[in-house]
Amino acid sequence: MGNPLKIKETGGGSFLGLQEMSSTDMNYAVHQILVQFASTNDGAGSLNVTGDASGNGTSIGQFLDTRYTVAEGTHPVSASDIQTSTTTFAQDNRTDTSGAHSDESSMTIPLHLDGNGAPSVAAGNTNVTSTLIDAAIANLVANGIGSYVVSTSQPNNQYTSIATFQDTHKAAGNTTYQLWRYNNNYPSAPSTVRPAKLDGSSVKQMSDAEIKSLAARLRNRIISNNIGTYAFQSTAPETGTWVQMGDAITDTRNTTASQQYSSNFEGTYGANYVKQYEGVYVGNYTKEYVSEWSKQYETQYQGNFVGQYSKTYVGNYTGQYVGEYGATYEGEFVTQYSKDYTKVYTKQYAKAYIGQYTKTYTGQYSKQYEGEFIS
Repeated sequence: MGNPLKIKETGGGSFLGLQEMSSTDMNYAVHQILVQFASTNDGAGSLNVTGDASGNGTSIGQFLDTRYTVAEGTHPVSASDIQTSTTTFAQDNRTDTSGAHSDESSMTIPLHLDGNGAPSVAAGNTNVTSTLIDAAIANLVANGIGSYVVSTSQPNNQYTSIATFQDTHKAAGNTTYQLWRYNNNYPSAPSTVRPAKLDGSSVKQMSDAEIKSLAARLRNRIISNNIGTYAFQSTAPETGTWVQMGDAITDTRNTTASQQYSSNFEGTYGANYVKQYEGVYVGNYTKEYVSEWSKQYETQYQGNFVGQYSKTYVGNYTGQYVGEYGATYEGEFVTQYSKDYTKVYTKQYAKAYIGQYTKTYTGQYSKQYEGEFIS
């Protein structure tokens, strides 16, 4: 396998023969192929956000923008208060399809040497993929012409915006991301070195338009070999070599946290408690009363005394006896009187005396006895 052939000329322009192109010689053709690839944003290998105008494209990932629909500080909140907007990224994966910029039927094939060392279109049809096309893809995935990035700002004036999407955040504000493509203000083309082609029985140089026709093979190669495909996801796929193209994208929203309520309940409880208490108290009360009573009892007693009085009368009797004496004194009085009575008794005594009298009368008796002695 060798590189495409080019026409070797003398300094005066005379044909000397065919010669394999060096890697540097191929740079001009690679540039033209990538410019053609970037000139339209549909067809195999192209990215879009909602599918191209024909609805073509296979999803390569989604961005879910979540946000709370309620005002900041609202509580409580639930999952139903979260709103989600979905942005789907797609890459057109159609290959060799008429009208999809990947139809190879009108492609011009550069000459390559066959196994016998002879210039061959057939050898060129096979080897152009592993030479010019793979060189163009290597340039593409190194942020070359036609590549895509996602960023909040334009990388430089060579990129134009293909699509816009947002991460919304009520408190911090929205972050706008854009899908950018390197399809503008191309650098100057490398030195012009054109591949050779077979034109009937003649060998000629390929025109720029003929070189650009190889972009159809580039598109098909991206899809079949997966080099130049994109994935929109948080981590790189497990197989292959992947490079981050642009900013890290984060879905942000207000956070939630548990809150303690500090307000007082001021409502009136209007229901009556009607359930009976059926439990039995089985515990022992063991606490002793240790407080002292220090207040004096000052209220007056107003009730009548109805008990019996059993205390002995020890005062002097000064009233006159006007009743009849009807009992004989037979006992002895053995209690000694030891206390002076100082209160004068002024109430008349109308009850018969039935106790024993042991004291000797020493006064003078001046009243006549008018009763009858019966014993």
